[in-house]
Parts: sequence; C-alpha cells; structure tokens
Amino acid sequence: MREVWKYLGWMLLIGLVLWGGLTFQHHLRLEASRNFEMWPFFLFSTLFPIILGVLLRLPRFIKEHKAGKGWKVNWVKLLIAGIPLCYVTVVPLLAHFIPLQYLPFTLEIMHIESMAITGIILGYIVLDSLVER
Repeated sequence: MREVWKYLGWMLLIGLVLWGGLTFQHHLRLEASRNFEMWPFFLFSTLFPIILGVLLRLPRFIKEHKAGKGWKVNWVKLLIAGIPLCYVTVVPLLAHFIPLQYLPFTLEIMHIESMAITGIILGYIVLDSLVER
C-alpha cells in the first residue's frame, strides 16, 4: 500500500509541474505576441520537456541510486540517441543564432510538438544513461 501512495504522490507532483509549466509557457507565448521577444518562449519550450523527461525517469533512478553501487555513463546510448534528440530539441534556439539555410532539416523538425516529444525522451535518456557498474 505504501508503494501505491508513493506513485500517487509522484504522479501528483508531475501533474503539478506539468500544469505550472504549461501555464507559464502560455504566459510566455502571450508576452512574446505582445512584445515580439520570442527568446524566453523558445528557451522555456526547449528546457521544460527535458525537465519533464528527467522527472519521469527520476523515481527509478532514485531506487537504483539507493543500492549504493558505483555509477558509469553508457556513452553509446547517450551519444547515439542523445545527439539527434538534442538537435531536434534545440533547433529553435539555434535558429536564433544560425541562419536557417545552414541548419539541416530545420523546416521538417521545427514544430512545438516535435520539440516537446524529443525533449521528454532526451531528459529520460540522460538519466537512463547513468548505469550501475
């Protein structure tokens, strides 16, 4: 029964973070439409899904961390899955500094939905790449 309460509490926390983050993102979108400053909106839209992905993997990470064994980084998983996911997630930020014609596949992947999905997966993979020895 204790496990059920732990998971319910964790889901409540994730739900509150999701609600608060989406509310703040909406506020940033309104501010961006008023003053044409898109940088805060794109920065938050990039980082928030990554934080959600980390939160989704955190309970299992904590459980594994309590075992007290040493840790190492699974570089193969982190590099092969992480680099493409990171590129798709941060391409709207890169578009502020680098002209679009120099960024490959920019028009195909520059959507809020793709940024959110890849950001959540990226956050999850970052924590999942830390494995016990």
